[in-house]
Amino acid sequence: MGIASVMSSMKRKIAGLVGQYRLSDTERAYFNVLKNMSKKHAGPAAPVVLLQCVEDYYYLGLFALIATQLRQLKSVSIEQYVVRNLRPGASESIRNVIRAFVFVNWFTDGKWVRLYSSFCDRVAFRNVGLFVSLFDIPNALRAFRLWKSLDTKHDLLKLHINGISVGDLVYDSYLRFKPAATVNLKDVYLWIIIWQAYRNVRVSEKYFIRAKPLLFFASYSSYIQHGIPVRVALNMGIEVFTLGNYQELAKRLSLQDWFHTRAHEQYQREWLRLSDKERKIADAEQGLAARLAGGVDAATAYMRASAYANTGESVPDVHGALVIFMHDFFDSPHCHQWMLFPDFLEWVEHTIRIAEKYNLKVFWKPHPNQIAASADVVSALMIRHPGVKFLSSRITNRQLVDAGIICALTVYGTVAHEIAYLGVPVIACGDHPHISFDFCFTATTINEYDRLLQNYARLEFDLNDMRRQCLEFYFMHSLNVSSAEQMLLNAIGRYRTAFYSDAIPPDAARFQVLLSAISEQDVFREQVRSCLLLAEPV
Repeated sequence: MGIASVMSSMKRKIAGLVGQYRLSDTERAYFNVLKNMSKKHAGPAAPVVLLQCVEDYYYLGLFALIATQLRQLKSVSIEQYVVRNLRPGASESIRNVIRAFVFVNWFTDGKWVRLYSSFCDRVAFRNVGLFVSLFDIPNALRAFRLWKSLDTKHDLLKLHINGISVGDLVYDSYLRFKPAATVNLKDVYLWIIIWQAYRNVRVSEKYFIRAKPLLFFASYSSYIQHGIPVRVALNMGIEVFTLGNYQELAKRLSLQDWFHTRAHEQYQREWLRLSDKERKIADAEQGLAARLAGGVDAATAYMRASAYANTGESVPDVHGALVIFMHDFFDSPHCHQWMLFPDFLEWVEHTIRIAEKYNLKVFWKPHPNQIAASADVVSALMIRHPGVKFLSSRITNRQLVDAGIICALTVYGTVAHEIAYLGVPVIACGDHPHISFDFCFTATTINEYDRLLQNYARLEFDLNDMRRQCLEFYFMHSLNVSSAEQMLLNAIGRYRTAFYSDAIPPDAARFQVLLSAISEQDVFREQVRSCLLLAEPV
């Protein structure tokens, strides 16, 4: 390669890095919208509200709305925290490690810190970059000793640092950022993630002890960059809220429930306390029917396409079969209280062994909205297990029911109440949103799971009762809000669609209109006020 080619390549790389750091025209316009909306006026002794600096325009706007409303209620100092230790694919080479830790995080963080500074007073703490790691050798040694002591994946899931449970966060971070479908306990990259977990605990504890924030808002509570600050804050008695599910504006977390997914353990008990149940059942039937006709509602808004949108795909002979509804292998598996298997690949491999041992009629349906890497794992499974029958993900679930399947299996998917409503019993093997109801056969041990698999064709159930409970669940999970709260969720949904589904992101004017449609609602202001009251009870 000549000097001219080298220079040209360097210029392109420098231009790429500068592009990651510099605000685009649209981003500058967003910055001005948020700056004009949020008036920073906190005094030096004002209580602190901490927000997560998320690389996402959707959360940028939502956090700005919350900050603005909080300032109208109280003089507060809004601080942002930045924890981005990991990048997908960084473990593939030393070059990728250096690029991710030294360059990419620093440059992209610079852009996002500036965007959030439109409404944040200051940066609370940052924990990014390889150079920071080099000055944290003691934690590297602690992480190394801990990594070498791991014998099983369950040992990893039980991992604690300074009394903070971090094993599931480390596990899911490995799957997401390696990326890999399961954890290799001997992989040096696992040691790096544990090291970063130690760092996150250390800087989080240091900050929360010093600043003692009044409130803490985060996007999710999964992975080490979200989950560790959340759990450290909860351990110190700080009020924490997440904005990561689509059934509510903000979920209040606790030491008993630190998952951003909606709390579901009391659904059935709460249902029994409701009045006018038949009208609610009718509303649920209408809503669920719309989803089963191919619509996407709030509970399935994360999906790019409905699992019930007819594509004309032909269906093989599945009469009398068990259909297993697969998950995205790289989606955080530990987003509920528990699951029988350490990850989705372990679940798949175990289930294949049982199905082959007992000659069960089983078909596997890949997740219709899985990422490309997850589809690659499915392709590898097809090669590794040539006798296993995989279905096209384009086949709708209604087609499968109409073709005569007699049982469905999922770890914790929403498919459980959809398929059960269509008259097919469902086996689950982890905590799931429907667990307070009886229409799912939920295995709590491996032996129980194996027995349910072997007897999938002989499960006893009351069809009418199962369908009724599915509607009760649907109402509790998707409709149990006031009309004002539903209007707020609809406005948030339109705002989310503008960034996640529309082909072209909104311009500044549209951005402001979407945000105003949320902030101008009384129920939004009431819910932000309730967060403040929980932190400062009268």
